Amino acid sequence: MDQVCLRRNAFAYLVFLLGLVLRDTVAYLPGPRVVIAGDLVTTPDTIPQIVNYGDRGNWTDMGKALDEIAKIDFDFLIAGHGLVLTKQEFLKHRDKVAGIRERLLELNRQGKSQEEIRQKLVSEFNYGAGFEAGQIAPMMLELK
Repeated sequence: MDQVCLRRNAFAYLVFLLGLVLRDTVAYLPGPRVVIAGDLVTTPDTIPQIVNYGDRGNWTDMGKALDEIAKIDFDFLIAGHGLVLTKQEFLKHRDKVAGIRERLLELNRQGKSQEEIRQKLVSEFNYGAGFEAGQIAPMMLELK
Protein backbone atom coordinates (compact mmCIF):
# COMPACT_ATOMS: atom_id res chain seq x y z
CA MET A 1 0.00 0.00 0.00
CA ASP A 2 1.16 3.50 -0.80
CA GLN A 3 0.55 6.07 1.93
CA VAL A 4 -0.86 9.48 0.99
CA CYS A 5 -1.13 12.40 3.41
CA LEU A 6 -4.61 13.92 3.25
CA ARG A 7 -3.93 16.56 5.89
CA ARG A 8 -1.81 16.74 9.01
CA ASN A 9 -2.01 13.41 10.85
CA ALA A 10 -4.63 12.05 8.44
CA PHE A 11 -3.51 9.39 6.02
CA ALA A 12 -5.04 7.20 3.37
CA TYR A 13 -3.49 4.12 1.89
CA LEU A 14 -3.80 3.47 -1.83
CA VAL A 15 -3.76 -0.01 -3.30
CA PHE A 16 -3.33 -0.47 -7.04
CA LEU A 17 -4.98 -3.64 -8.31
CA LEU A 18 -5.88 -5.30 -11.59
CA GLY A 19 -9.52 -6.10 -12.10
CA LEU A 20 -12.20 -3.99 -13.73
CA VAL A 21 -9.47 -2.31 -15.76
CA LEU A 22 -5.68 -2.65 -16.01
CA ARG A 23 -5.13 -0.57 -12.89
CA ASP A 24 -7.86 0.00 -10.32
CA THR A 25 -7.19 2.27 -7.37
CA VAL A 26 -8.64 1.41 -3.98
CA ALA A 27 -8.31 3.79 -1.03
CA TYR A 28 -8.26 2.72 2.60
CA LEU A 29 -8.94 5.28 5.33
CA PRO A 30 -7.66 3.68 8.53
CA GLY A 31 -9.15 6.26 10.92
CA PRO A 32 -12.79 5.62 10.01
CA ARG A 33 -11.91 2.07 8.79
CA VAL A 34 -13.41 2.67 5.34
CA VAL A 35 -12.40 1.26 1.96
CA ILE A 36 -13.31 3.20 -1.18
CA ALA A 37 -13.34 0.73 -4.06
CA GLY A 38 -14.95 2.69 -6.86
CA ASP A 39 -16.24 0.71 -9.83
CA LEU A 40 -14.17 -2.33 -8.87
CA VAL A 41 -17.23 -3.15 -6.73
CA THR A 42 -20.75 -2.68 -8.05
CA THR A 43 -23.64 -4.34 -6.24
CA PRO A 44 -27.08 -3.43 -7.61
CA ASP A 45 -28.67 -5.91 -10.02
CA THR A 46 -29.35 -2.93 -12.31
CA ILE A 47 -25.59 -2.21 -12.50
CA PRO A 48 -24.02 -5.66 -12.29
CA GLN A 49 -20.38 -6.48 -11.71
CA ILE A 50 -18.44 -6.46 -14.98
CA VAL A 51 -14.88 -6.05 -16.20
CA ASN A 52 -13.75 -3.81 -19.00
CA TYR A 53 -11.95 -6.15 -21.38
CA GLY A 54 -11.15 -3.19 -23.66
CA ASP A 55 -9.06 -1.68 -20.84
CA ARG A 56 -7.38 -5.04 -20.14
CA GLY A 57 -9.54 -5.91 -17.14
CA ASN A 58 -10.43 -9.56 -16.57
CA TRP A 59 -12.40 -11.74 -14.20
CA THR A 60 -9.37 -13.64 -12.93
CA ASP A 61 -7.60 -10.50 -11.74
CA MET A 62 -10.85 -9.02 -10.46
CA GLY A 63 -11.25 -12.05 -8.21
CA LYS A 64 -7.69 -11.58 -6.93
CA ALA A 65 -8.36 -7.87 -6.37
CA LEU A 66 -11.50 -8.59 -4.35
CA ASP A 67 -9.53 -11.13 -2.30
CA GLU A 68 -6.90 -8.46 -1.59
CA ILE A 69 -9.58 -6.02 -0.44
CA ALA A 70 -10.94 -8.71 1.87
CA LYS A 71 -7.56 -8.81 3.66
CA ILE A 72 -7.92 -5.15 4.72
CA ASP A 73 -9.26 -4.56 8.23
CA PHE A 74 -12.27 -2.35 7.50
CA ASP A 75 -15.84 -1.82 8.68
CA PHE A 76 -17.41 -0.25 5.58
CA LEU A 77 -16.76 -0.26 1.84
CA ILE A 78 -17.95 2.41 -0.55
CA ALA A 79 -18.65 0.83 -3.91
CA GLY A 80 -18.75 2.57 -7.26
CA HIS A 81 -22.45 1.83 -7.53
CA GLY A 82 -24.81 0.64 -4.83
CA LEU A 83 -25.13 1.02 -1.12
CA VAL A 84 -22.30 1.27 1.37
CA LEU A 85 -21.39 -2.28 2.37
CA THR A 86 -20.31 -3.72 5.68
CA LYS A 87 -17.34 -6.04 5.50
CA GLN A 88 -19.70 -9.04 5.75
CA GLU A 89 -21.82 -7.71 2.87
CA PHE A 90 -18.67 -7.16 0.82
CA LEU A 91 -17.51 -10.73 1.51
CA LYS A 92 -20.89 -12.01 0.35
CA HIS A 93 -20.54 -9.95 -2.85
CA ARG A 94 -16.99 -11.23 -3.39
CA ASP A 95 -18.21 -14.79 -2.99
CA LYS A 96 -20.99 -14.19 -5.54
CA VAL A 97 -18.47 -12.85 -8.04
CA ALA A 98 -16.26 -15.89 -7.44
CA GLY A 99 -19.30 -18.14 -7.86
CA ILE A 100 -20.17 -16.58 -11.22
CA ARG A 101 -16.58 -16.97 -12.41
CA GLU A 102 -16.23 -20.57 -11.20
CA ARG A 103 -19.63 -21.64 -12.54
CA LEU A 104 -18.87 -20.20 -15.97
CA LEU A 105 -15.49 -21.95 -15.97
CA GLU A 106 -17.16 -25.26 -15.08
CA LEU A 107 -19.89 -24.91 -17.74
CA ASN A 108 -17.36 -23.77 -20.33
CA ARG A 109 -15.22 -26.84 -19.69
CA GLN A 110 -18.33 -28.99 -20.10
CA GLY A 111 -18.74 -27.54 -23.61
CA LYS A 112 -21.97 -25.67 -22.88
CA SER A 113 -23.03 -23.01 -25.36
CA GLN A 114 -22.96 -19.30 -24.60
CA GLU A 115 -26.76 -19.31 -24.30
CA GLU A 116 -26.77 -22.33 -21.98
CA ILE A 117 -24.19 -20.64 -19.78
CA ARG A 118 -26.16 -17.39 -19.77
CA GLN A 119 -29.33 -19.20 -18.73
CA LYS A 120 -27.53 -21.00 -15.87
CA LEU A 121 -25.95 -17.77 -14.61
CA VAL A 122 -29.32 -16.01 -14.71
CA SER A 123 -31.06 -18.80 -12.79
CA GLU A 124 -28.30 -19.33 -10.23
CA PHE A 125 -26.90 -15.81 -9.73
CA ASN A 126 -29.37 -13.43 -11.41
CA TYR A 127 -26.48 -12.58 -13.73
CA GLY A 128 -26.66 -12.33 -17.52
CA ALA A 129 -30.19 -11.08 -18.12
CA GLY A 130 -29.21 -7.49 -18.98
CA PHE A 131 -26.26 -5.77 -20.59
CA GLU A 132 -23.89 -7.97 -18.58
CA ALA A 133 -24.83 -10.79 -20.96
CA GLY A 134 -22.16 -9.20 -23.17
CA GLN A 135 -19.55 -10.36 -20.64
CA ILE A 136 -20.24 -14.04 -21.22
CA ALA A 137 -18.52 -14.50 -24.61
CA PRO A 138 -15.24 -12.85 -23.53
CA MET A 139 -15.42 -14.67 -20.19
CA MET A 140 -15.66 -17.94 -22.12
CA LEU A 141 -12.44 -17.01 -23.94
CA GLU A 142 -10.70 -16.02 -20.71
CA LEU A 143 -11.91 -18.86 -18.49
CA LYS A 144 -11.17 -22.16 -20.21
